[in-house]
Amino acid sequence: MARQSKIHHKSRLMREHRWEAFCERREILKETRSPSEAFAEALAEFPPLDANAEIVAPDAQEATVRVSKKMFLGKTCSTQQSVIWVAKHIAVDDAVAEEAPSSEAWGMLIWAQRTGHNEREFWTSIYPKLLPTRTQLDAEARFTDDGRAIISIIDRVRRAALRDKAGADDSEMQPLRVDQPESQNSM
Repeated sequence: MARQSKIHHKSRLMREHRWEAFCERREILKETRSPSEAFAEALAEFPPLDANAEIVAPDAQEATVRVSKKMFLGKTCSTQQSVIWVAKHIAVDDAVAEEAPSSEAWGMLIWAQRTGHNEREFWTSIYPKLLPTRTQLDAEARFTDDGRAIISIIDRVRRAALRDKAGADDSEMQPLRVDQPESQNSM
């Protein structure tokens, strides 16, 4: 049998409504074992339930991922904001619908957390669409003001003020033009 990821085990245990019990047991085992040993041993104590067994949640609220639409009244955001929110909360065990910026974001989070395949799909197909292209990055870099021009102007004004303070005759001073490099102004 192929080695399954921790995400797969978490998804299974959450579907079976045994994730919290598993976490409690794992934390107890961590007191005397390494984290990986504690995980493996706790996992052995929580084998998959029989596929034909009925899964009964400890309480009805925990069993459902559907929430009332009233929770999202007045909450809207762009698809981009939804995807960013999901990316920030995808690995959070205790995310709650009340914190979601929209019902779209909450639904996407629940879907992405449901299976390891869904999470991979989110990271490989949905999230990358938000990332800028190389062309966009290059265009943005061309228009980025790093302040060098302003700093150069300030330095030139400061030097001119120091020369003026040193007592240079106004007739000797040429006007400082900010649209030309200093080397052309000093001629």
